[in-house]
Amino acid sequence: MKRRYPAMVASIAAAMATGWMMLSPGDDPTVSASPAPVVSANISELLSKVTVVDAIPQVPGYERGCGIDKKTKFRESCVFGPAWNDPLDHSGCDTRSRVLAAQLHDVQFKPGTRTCKVTAGWVHDPYTGQRITLEDIAVDHVVALRYAWDAGAWQWTPQQRAIFANDTDNLLAVDTRENSAKGDSGPSEWLPATGQCSYVIRFLSVAAKYQLAIADADRHAAMIACPAGAAS
Repeated sequence: MKRRYPAMVASIAAAMATGWMMLSPGDDPTVSASPAPVVSANISELLSKVTVVDAIPQVPGYERGCGIDKKTKFRESCVFGPAWNDPLDHSGCDTRSRVLAAQLHDVQFKPGTRTCKVTAGWVHDPYTGQRITLEDIAVDHVVALRYAWDAGAWQWTPQQRAIFANDTDNLLAVDTRENSAKGDSGPSEWLPATGQCSYVIRFLSVAAKYQLAIADADRHAAMIACPAGAAS
C-alpha cells in the first residue's frame, strides 16, 4: 500500500522554497537579543554552511522498516533502504560490520566470513567514556534517520537515502542504552555526557555534507557545546 500526502508535501515544499533556503540565524525575529556565545572556529565555519530554520517540521511518510507491519499488515515504506546495505560498497560486508571492524579494538571475526562478521571487540564509548564490549554496542546514526528525513531527505531519491544511511562519516559504535536514549533527537534535545563538542562537529559536518537543515535550537546548542578554545 502506497501512502501519499500531496497536500502536506506541497505545503512543506512551499515553505522550504520561501523560507528554508533564505533564512539565516540572524533573520529569525524570535531569537533572543542576548549576546551570542563566543564559539570555536570550527563551529562558526560549519554553521555558515548549513541552513538554519525555526524548527524542523514532521514530514509524514517516514518508515525505517522493510518488512510487513505486524499491526497494519501493510508493507513498510523502507525509505532509507534495507538496513546496513550500502549501494556504494561491493566488499560483501554489511555496513554495520565494517563500522565495528574499523572502530573497535582487539577485534575478532567469525571464521569463514573473510574478516567481516565481528564476534568480539571493545571501544571507549564516545558518548560516556566507558569501556564497552560488543554485546553492549550499537551503531548510531549521529544525524538520526528520522531527523534527516524531516530536514530534507524526504525529497531525495531512494538511492540517495540509502547512501546517507550507510555513510560511515555519520556512524559511531556506541553504548546501546545511549543510542536508545538519543533516539531521533538533535543536539538541543540530547548531547552525550562526554565529547559534546566533537559530537556536534560531526553532526554539523554531516548536515553540511548533505545540505540538511537544522533547527535554530540545535544551532544554539552547538554553539554552547563548542565555546572558543574547546577541543575539536
